[in-house]
Parts: sequence; structure tokens; C-alpha cells
Amino acid sequence: MVGYAIVRDNFGAGTIMPLNVAVLGRNPAAAADEIEELTERLMALHTVGDVRSIDDPLGQEGSIRDLTRVDGQLTLILDQLASAGGEGAGETGAGGVNLLGAVGALQTYLDLLAQQFPAMASDPALTELQGLLGNPLLLAMNRDALRTNLEALAASFAAMDDAYLMPSALTPLLAAADESQAALIEQLNDTYLADEGATYRLTVIVNVNPNSDEALDTVQSIRAILTEYGDGDHAVVSGQPTILTDIRDTMNRDLLRTMGLVILGIFIVLLFMLRSLIAPIYLILTVIITYAFSLGLTDVVFRVLFQVDSLSWYMPFFTLIFLVALGVDYSIFLIGRVKEEVPRHGTRVGVHEAVSDGGDHPSAGLILAGTFAALLTGQIMGLVQLGFAVAFGVLVDTFVVRTMLVPAITVLLDKFAWWPGNLTQKLAARAEHAGAVVGRD
Repeated sequence: MVGYAIVRDNFGAGTIMPLNVAVLGRNPAAAADEIEELTERLMALHTVGDVRSIDDPLGQEGSIRDLTRVDGQLTLILDQLASAGGEGAGETGAGGVNLLGAVGALQTYLDLLAQQFPAMASDPALTELQGLLGNPLLLAMNRDALRTNLEALAASFAAMDDAYLMPSALTPLLAAADESQAALIEQLNDTYLADEGATYRLTVIVNVNPNSDEALDTVQSIRAILTEYGDGDHAVVSGQPTILTDIRDTMNRDLLRTMGLVILGIFIVLLFMLRSLIAPIYLILTVIITYAFSLGLTDVVFRVLFQVDSLSWYMPFFTLIFLVALGVDYSIFLIGRVKEEVPRHGTRVGVHEAVSDGGDHPSAGLILAGTFAALLTGQIMGLVQLGFAVAFGVLVDTFVVRTMLVPAITVLLDKFAWWPGNLTQKLAARAEHAGAVVGRD
């Protein structure tokens, strides 16, 4: 936890669990343009803090930018000239850059630009650079012209919308001038490209807790964007948050399915146990009310006191399992006692006798609530929330729902609570007998 907090506070929580986007089977010639477009769309998501790719390997605020754009590549070449101390061809500068060896590679790179971008073939800066590089003596006499024309050429390409070229075109040039820079480009190619540029990867850093609902919703948003770049086998996102997203979505679907199956199973058991159609309905409803009330109060408490954005995504599922199981158990114990006392004393007195003779139910509720309350001492927020919700729910169920609400509903419904079982007939016969006795008196 200490290490997590240090990384979170200094580098952002998203760096601990980054998302990796992979797009396969694309046109290598159009990949550079796609990477730029996809990066912009991902950065438009408010929960995305940074995107790293072959274009921006250090992120959107890094010192190496726009490597897939020609103007960005020309800027990198200018930086190499600067590292050489501004010296001309034929010399090795302070940065260890051999400009003499790079002249031929630079000329090859400029020829590639003229081939890839025919509209720029007649650009004055490009043609003058080709002339300079083709005449070493002229280049030596006009050292400043190299930089000036490179800057002008970079500005011309910066004004173009589709000036994209994979940085692998720089490798021969950088290898001739500075092997360390060439090795860096090769490493970036290996990290972010595959299948000769037909497959590319982006690293997405979220600016929220990677385990939060916001981060998991971001995964869904990224998947929606990726559908435009291929199906689920050709444009995918991976990483720890994606695993949690799939688990959350599965549990959300299972929550409704589980709730339906649990309620149906409990209803059938209570139906045969109580021989009543009405009693199981309101007993189940009180359990659902307890669950909803506990979950809602937990959400309010943790938003206000702990400043959380939302409850942990697994909270509703496990809270439902615990509270329904415990609530129904207590309901069976209570209503079983009520059913024993009602035929002898009538509904009102029978319910009173059953509740007053509650046995160890309150003690069991306190012990169980204390057990779950022990989770409040932990540091994992999801478990703290679960412990609070279940402990509070057990207390409400023990001292409010089973002690007051269920008995009150049973008394109000009277004989209808047991419809259509034989207990209804027994209560009706008892009422008739009591009325006959009163009439005789």
C-alpha cells in the first residue's frame, strides 16, 4: 500500500495499471495517420490522462513528440545538428554526432520525402537541401544554409494535414550520425509496431483510480472507439482494468439473474413451509427493502465521509448475497414461531408471544454484525464498504425489520397473511367461536 501510494502521488494512479490498445491488420502506409487520429480520440476522453505510442513515446507532454509526422522527424534531425554544436558536414560535434557519415543518409531521407509527397518535390527548401547535400564543398561553405532550409522544410510539412511517415525511415540516417539514437528508434519500433507496421500498439494512462468505476467505464468507451478500427479480434484493449471491467459486467448481469433465482427459490421454500401465498411475498419484500436501504445509506456515508466517487463495483452483488441469506434465515425463525403461536392465541397475541420469545436472535444479530464490522478496520476500501453495509443491514434486519416491521405487517393482514393455507380456516373458526361465546354471554 505504501508503494502504491508513492507511485500514485508522484506519477498518477493510472501508471500502475496502464491500458494497452493493439490494432492489427492495418495498412502500414496509413498506420501513422491512424495512430495520430486514434491518439486524439483517446485523449478526448476525460478520464484519459496520457497516450503513449510510436508517435509520442514519452507521452503528450514528453520531449520526444510527433515522430510519425515529417515535421517532427525534421525537428529531431535539427536537434542532432544542435547536439553537434552547430558544426557542418565533415566534423564530429560535442554531442558525438558524425555529420559526415550522415550526409548520404540525409540525402536518401530527403529523396524519400520527395517520393512520398510529390507536392513537396519542388519545394525550394527541399531542392536547395538536395543541392547542398550533393556537393560537399558547397555544404562546407554554407553551413548555416543546412539548418535554415531544414527549418523551412519542417515548417512546410507542419502546415500539411497528412504529412505522416513512420519513424523507421529515420533509422539509416540516425545510424550513420548517432548509433544510440538509431537504437532508440529501433527499440520504439519493437515496442509499438509489429508485422512491418501492420500492427501497432498504444499505451493509455487513465487519470483516475484504475480500479474505479470511472476507469472501468473508460475501458468500455475505448472498446466503442476501437470498433471502428476492426472487430474484437483486430482492435482490442488489455490490462488489469479490462479484466475488472469484464468481471464487473458479468457480475452486474449475474446480479439480476441471481436476485431472480434467489427470490424464486426462497419463495418456493417459504410457500411450502408456511402453506401461504401472502406471507412469503411480504417477507421477501422486507429483505429487499433492507438490502436497498443498507446499500443506499452506505453509498451516502462513504461519499460524504470518505469522499469516494462511488461504491466499489462488487459491493451490490456480495451485499445482496449476505443480506438476503441472513434476512431470510431470521424470517424463517420468526415466522415459524409466529405460526406456532397464532393458532393458540390469535394473530395479535400470537405475534406478540413469538416476538417476545425471540430467543437468541438479537444476540446472534449483534455477534454477526460485529463480525462484519471488523472489516471496517481494513485498508481495502471495497471490503470496508462491504463490512459497513452488511453490519448495518444485519442490525436493521434484527432490530427493526424482524422485530417491528414484519410483526406489524402480520398483525395488519391478520388471517389474510396465511391465505390460502389451513391456518386461515383455523383463525376464522376461532373468530366464530369467540363470537358465539360473546353472544351467549
